[in-house]
Formats: sequence, structure tokens, C-alpha cells
Amino acid sequence: MNKQELLDKLRFNDSSLFYLKDIYPLQIIGDNIKIPLWEIKYRYKTNRGNDKEAIKYISLDESSWDLVEIEFDCYIDKFNETHPDRMLSNVEILETNYLGYGFLELE
Repeated sequence: MNKQELLDKLRFNDSSLFYLKDIYPLQIIGDNIKIPLWEIKYRYKTNRGNDKEAIKYISLDESSWDLVEIEFDCYIDKFNETHPDRMLSNVEILETNYLGYGFLELE
């Protein structure tokens, strides 16, 4: 993975971008980036009135259990805004589980 590919995959806040934009991927020690993962099982009603269940995954620290529902609600709002022809209604979270860490492998 070259420097530009890595930068395209990562997002930075403004304070870290200035420093991190000059880092070459080979300067990163280790082969993996740890990503904490939550699993969200939910139920919703489709535009045609069908009941569906689905699973989504979100990356938040284990201690951020109180933010999982807020982030998920923001995702649903954004989805409905960008896909008005496929809006999800009556969305209900059935279960949230912290799965641990996933790893993004660097080449």
C-alpha cells in the first residue's frame, strides 16, 4: 500500500492531519491497525411495508456503549436522507454486542 492509498483510507481531524500527512506507511510499526467493533441487530419496516431484520457494525471503543445508539440513529437518518426511495421506518434496535477488535492489515 502506498502513501496515497493509506491516506485515502484514513480520515484525520484537522489537528492530526498536518502531522500525519507526511508519514509513509512503512514508518508505521506493526502490520495491523486495531479497530474496536460493535454489532447492532435491528428491525425496520421497508418502504413497501415489509418487516426486515439486519445487522450493522460500528467502530467505537468498548467504553463508548452509551454512544452506540446515538451513532446508529445518525446512520439511519443519513441513510434515509440519501435514499428517500428506500427509507427505513420504525427502526428498533434489538441487540447490541461489543465484539472486540478487528484488524485492518497494512501491506
